[in-house]
Amino acid sequence: MMVYGHSERIFSAGGELMDAVSGRTHGMPLRFTVGIADVFPKMLAQRILAPLLDAEQEILLVCRENQPDRLLAELALHNLDVVLSDAPVPPTVSVKAYNHVLGECDVTFFAAKSLATRLAKGFPRSLSGAPLLMPTDNTMLGRSIEQWLVDNELKPRIVGHFEDSALLKTFAAAGSGVFAAPR
Repeated sequence: MMVYGHSERIFSAGGELMDAVSGRTHGMPLRFTVGIADVFPKMLAQRILAPLLDAEQEILLVCRENQPDRLLAELALHNLDVVLSDAPVPPTVSVKAYNHVLGECDVTFFAAKSLATRLAKGFPRSLSGAPLLMPTDNTMLGRSIEQWLVDNELKPRIVGHFEDSALLKTFAAAGSGVFAAPR
């Protein structure tokens, strides 16, 4: 009976040790730290991560936002469990990481009503010469739009590059130009 009592305490301590190593203390939720690239659509991040909050096991979700290269550095230091980004890990980055495409989506062009009405006829050819608000070229969306414009021989008048999508949308709502965003 004495051996049984000791073995039970040993296995219990082993379980607590595994919990501590995994960042969890007994009775505490599992901490899951996600790095979200500042250019990653927030609505998409929420849809991807929401099931964690309904998991059978209690999980404390910690979301950190930064530039992709900084998030990859944090991943390399084991300060993050996963990174959500709009682009794969560049080959120039010396972090051992695996990429998984979570999905793709179409892109839609948006504009204030007066500008949209003017450009509707003959779209997308009507984009040539039109004011265009672009995401910065350090984003997959920005690079994809630029390539699409070249492929379709369209030459809009790019009036601004924006890192913050909310700021870009604010300029568009004021009639400053057309912008593209994931549908």
